[in-house]
Amino acid sequence: MHASRKFIDLILQCSSKWANWDPPIALNVGDYGLIDTESGVFERKGNIYSYKFTQFLASSDPPLTLDFTNDRPVVGKVEQNMVIASTRVKQGSFTTTPGIDVPNVASVAFKGQWQFPLHERGALLIMHKPRQTYPPETDVLDALTKVPKLKDYHFATAIVSCPAYTLYLSNKCPLFCVSLSLTAQSPAMAAAGVSVGGDIGFSWATDSQSSFLRRAADERGEYSFFPLFSLKRIRIEWWKRFRSEETAGDLPDLPSWVDSIAPWGPLDEDGEIDPTCDE
Repeated sequence: MHASRKFIDLILQCSSKWANWDPPIALNVGDYGLIDTESGVFERKGNIYSYKFTQFLASSDPPLTLDFTNDRPVVGKVEQNMVIASTRVKQGSFTTTPGIDVPNVASVAFKGQWQFPLHERGALLIMHKPRQTYPPETDVLDALTKVPKLKDYHFATAIVSCPAYTLYLSNKCPLFCVSLSLTAQSPAMAAAGVSVGGDIGFSWATDSQSSFLRRAADERGEYSFFPLFSLKRIRIEWWKRFRSEETAGDLPDLPSWVDSIAPWGPLDEDGEIDPTCDE
């Protein structure tokens, strides 16, 4: 069972973005690395804004000098709650159950119920008040396309962070529903021993019994989790190998960067390569 690869694949199919199987592990714009084909996890090797990367460029052939001083990542505005659900996962009407009773003194920051398909795995990713970090609109990154050693790497070009998240991969079982709620707890609750710390605390509640459920909330509402990100890689212009300099003008003018795609074929419900699909 490759749970991480299955979850990442399902989220990628419906959003064109990559899920972070371990959201508490920080990701930053400019991170570059490889994708583990077995787990589906992005394995960070470095960051283009680091001094070590500057040294790497200076020692490349030919040497390249880039100044990122005025090209630091931009932090976007806080957005409304973001929900990404795989195909055939349907949102329904929220109903409370004994497993997700919410105290009257708590403020419900988020609640929802989702129905998962029969005998199939479904993926659900919920981010509370997310915000996106992305590179500035400059052409400085295009210079990296001239470094041959970077063509095998994937680059994180946008990071979605949030103060609370839920990551859920359903079991292969009969049709069923999952309910989730996120409560914001005020300081006044501290006397009753309910507040989780800070000026305002968050806590998730769910009636799910799945083995693949991860949820967390930062006690102070800080952006400590990184559940979603975009990956791009340098376009490999293979057709240039078969064109002469005289016909170079006939080549298509395409973007230097392309979205990274999954380095595996169709998967079965356990995240294994599906043997029934044609190669």
